[in-house]
Amino acid sequence: MKNSNNNSGVSLIVATIYTAVMMLVIASLAQVTIATIRNIGNFNFSDMTQYLAYGTSQIADQFAHDNLVGANAKIGGSSETYVEMDEYIKFLEKFGVDCTKPCVGFRVVGSAESNAKVSGLNTSYYSVPAAYKDGDKIKGTGSAAEECKDQGNADDPCHWNKLYLNDATEIPLYVEGSGATAFSQIKIRVRSPCGEFKDSKCGENVELYPKVSDVQNSPFRTIEKDKVLIQWLILGGDGMVMAGDESNFNKNKQTNVRPIAENKSDGSITDENTEISSGRINNAKGAGGGKYFLGDYIVLDEKYSGMYLDKNPISFKDLIGSKSQLKLYFNLVGTLRREDDNDNSDLEFTNDQLNKSEYFLPYLEYQILTDEPIADSKTSLFGWAEISDFYKTSDGKRTFPVTTQPFVLGNL
Repeated sequence: MKNSNNNSGVSLIVATIYTAVMMLVIASLAQVTIATIRNIGNFNFSDMTQYLAYGTSQIADQFAHDNLVGANAKIGGSSETYVEMDEYIKFLEKFGVDCTKPCVGFRVVGSAESNAKVSGLNTSYYSVPAAYKDGDKIKGTGSAAEECKDQGNADDPCHWNKLYLNDATEIPLYVEGSGATAFSQIKIRVRSPCGEFKDSKCGENVELYPKVSDVQNSPFRTIEKDKVLIQWLILGGDGMVMAGDESNFNKNKQTNVRPIAENKSDGSITDENTEISSGRINNAKGAGGGKYFLGDYIVLDEKYSGMYLDKNPISFKDLIGSKSQLKLYFNLVGTLRREDDNDNSDLEFTNDQLNKSEYFLPYLEYQILTDEPIADSKTSLFGWAEISDFYKTSDGKRTFPVTTQPFVLGNL
């Protein structure tokens, strides 16, 4: 009997311990199951929020299509409304999405916002690509960099666009609805790829071939060797204006050479050749000490001139003053080459150097600065959605088709 009682006591203890262990295991499994269910729910919320953000970016694209060139808007959490967004919110509420506070919205940036000037050249300007204000930060929409490292600095790559070979770009020099071209100052800037942007400067802004030089046999400024890289045209007003192409035969070089610009007493510049070549871009970088009246990456501004198809010249100042809706066209037509860092001579490349891929560059960067806003070459779209604790964004671009017809006419 004594042994039997002892065995019963041991069995009871074992059963109690076993039951406790099982309860702990079951409790742990329940916690894991609850956490798993919660994670699945969170995943679904996260996924759904991302889809809603994508939907708002598509509505932003529709807004850009329906509205004027250069239009800006901020829909959702502001006083502005858009009927398609209102319908979208009503649709979401039918499925139980709480939009009592803004749950979806979008932003459209078609031109530089009024409070988003970039600083450079000892003052501040509106820019293309367009800048916008996000909180207390100025952000860029340029394709040369996704993020700004020095916000509001005009030289930061986020405020520059890439221009590839045969990449035609159309830039309206106005904001539709505000009348004709309204600015009085314009700075068209072009540079080679910036490289790493550090300490407010480009880390490696390579020199293009050919370099700026006064050596007798240098290819700089010669029509046949320092070829046009970027064709530019302006349409509107009394017709089409293109680069001045004046050249003089140089007996020493035995070739046609672009004339040197002259600085006039009234502050304007007489430049009978305003073609954008590698040499002109190098000069605008500051190479040559600004000897040819270029610097700060500026290849053209309001002090320069172009010409009509009949070769009659017209200054940018007069063109801007015509109060027409002008459009600027860019087209990168020449092969980009960098200078040979190991070649200290100013002479032209050999055929071997011309054909080496190590000297090729993929693209240039460009920017336009004005004292009044003009439309960007594209519209930047920013959609967002906020459901529960999840906030998602979906960004995009709406570009405008560019016809090559103006460049065909310009080559006639």
